[in-house]
Amino acid sequence: MGVGEEGNATVLALDRGKVQIETIADAAHAFPGIQIEILPISKIIATPEFGRNWSWIEELDQSNSDFSKSLTRTAQQYLKTYSSQGRHRAVDHDTAVRLCRRYLKEELAAFSVIHERGWLIDVYPGPELPVLLEIAQGKYPDAPYFLKNRISISLEHVRHESALHIPSEARYASSQPTC
Repeated sequence: MGVGEEGNATVLALDRGKVQIETIADAAHAFPGIQIEILPISKIIATPEFGRNWSWIEELDQSNSDFSKSLTRTAQQYLKTYSSQGRHRAVDHDTAVRLCRRYLKEELAAFSVIHERGWLIDVYPGPELPVLLEIAQGKYPDAPYFLKNRISISLEHVRHESALHIPSEARYASSQPTC
């Protein structure tokens, strides 16, 4: 597995992230008067809070085998869905799982930063990540506080603007998917 293959995977992921940002921006028009900000993960990673939250997630991954297995299952589920849609990976399966696990840990740390900074609700382009559902259900008590108490809206599940009643003072954030 060469660096070039991981580089190709990164380029493909960034392209997909641009499409997701456009999807979120289009959906934002359904909520006039509500402050919506799209925060690419690259901006979140640059914050001091990200490093601290990354360390918490990394420690949880190393110390809790159930959490570690959940990250792997979530990565494998994503890759299975990706393949079932007729898409081809730029890297071999083991590398793809490793990259997705790293991405998931980045997402978890990023979600922690978003909520730590006072963003009450996040909007995510796809379904809720299984590992995040398990955290919300209390399965991992050592998970960062902000992950256990977040509110997420999956654009995949919002079918009509009337299905969602959101107070106008709420603020929203979304990280850019890169896996």
